[in-house]
Amino acid sequence: MKFRYSLQSVLNFKKELEDSARIRLKEAIAALEKRNEEMQTQVQQRNQWLAKWQEESRQGIDGREYFLYRIFNEHWRDKIKIIEREKKSAAQKIELEKGKLKTIRQEREVLERLKSKKWKRFWEELNKKEQAINDELVLFKYNPLLKG
Repeated sequence: MKFRYSLQSVLNFKKELEDSARIRLKEAIAALEKRNEEMQTQVQQRNQWLAKWQEESRQGIDGREYFLYRIFNEHWRDKIKIIEREKKSAAQKIELEKGKLKTIRQEREVLERLKSKKWKRFWEELNKKEQAINDELVLFKYNPLLKG
């Protein structure tokens, strides 16, 4: 008699879902890290540009240069705001993926516990049948009425 778990295909599917959820979580974490690096780069570039502009402004600037400064400053500020929104979105996606992964993992663990219980019952039933056969053999072997 062979053990067969009727929900094995569902369990296999849950394992695949869990693997793909882990991959999506890793991708979301990588996206957030990329945004963090991008933010650092933009802030460094902006700070370098500001330092350069401040140095030049000490020597005196005209209206056109001041206007360009304001345009560049707004550009950097907008770029940084966009990256901050993308970071927030990436962090939310990470939390969403963590929640999905947790749910899938819990479902898989329930199926595995059920499989373990069914395996235990199967094993106990098999042992009972084997014991019954052994009891019959002993009874047949040592019962004088059954001997011919």
